Amino acid sequence: MRNRAIAMRTCLMALLVSLAFVTTASAHAHGKHLMGTVDSITNNEIVVATASGEKASATLTPETRYVRGKDTIFSSDIKIGEKVVVHAKAGENGKGLVAEEVHVGMKKK
Repeated sequence: MRNRAIAMRTCLMALLVSLAFVTTASAHAHGKHLMGTVDSITNNEIVVATASGEKASATLTPETRYVRGKDTIFSSDIKIGEKVVVHAKAGENGKGLVAEEVHVGMKKK
């Protein structure tokens, strides 16, 4: 009887932990992430070269945030060749991507 109660608690805890991960993952499911190195960047667009060699772009807006580590930076601080993760959403009418945040890798010391 005691073993059954322990097994039930274990199953319940596993279920709750699984639900927590699903909820967290679904919060990011509506966006897209571009990961790779900066191929080019202008005032209006960032182009990222992915690990597979493809190039993907996202539109930059005045609302786009730029982050390096814990620090907020400017788009002009981003250099070609730096590693980035671009958090983007679908553009108007589902066309293209619009960058919400650009996370830049830490500079080597």
